[in-house]
Amino acid sequence: MPGCIEHPYAAPDIDRYYYPLTVIYYHDGELTQKALAEKLGKDKSIIVKIIDTLTDKGFVYRQINPDDRRQHLLGVTAKAKKAVPHIIEAFEHMNRSAAKDISANDMQIFESVLNKMKINLVEFKNTKTTIS
Repeated sequence: MPGCIEHPYAAPDIDRYYYPLTVIYYHDGELTQKALAEKLGKDKSIIVKIIDTLTDKGFVYRQINPDDRRQHLLGVTAKAKKAVPHIIEAFEHMNRSAAKDISANDMQIFESVLNKMKINLVEFKNTKTTIS
């Protein structure tokens, strides 16, 4: 849904990768690229593209892990520290708007169905299917 995050509090210099940026923000300087890939369930090559984009926009930086020089730890810049709280607020506002007039019981059913679908898709992904 293009423009879904358009909100007065949203950061102006970023138009995608909000969630990866938020994850890096909460683990500032402690998360490796590999750990981010695992947390997000994304391929390492996709994570490199995401980090490159966030680095080019001035939100994220890489630093060599002093405990293992083969790894890069991900940190957020002052720009990200200023922007991420606004991004979080924009998503919270969007979620409140989306859930307006939906009962707690209906939300619980919705979340339960989504979790079941997620489990089904994980099982499907792990099943080898032959198309003839």
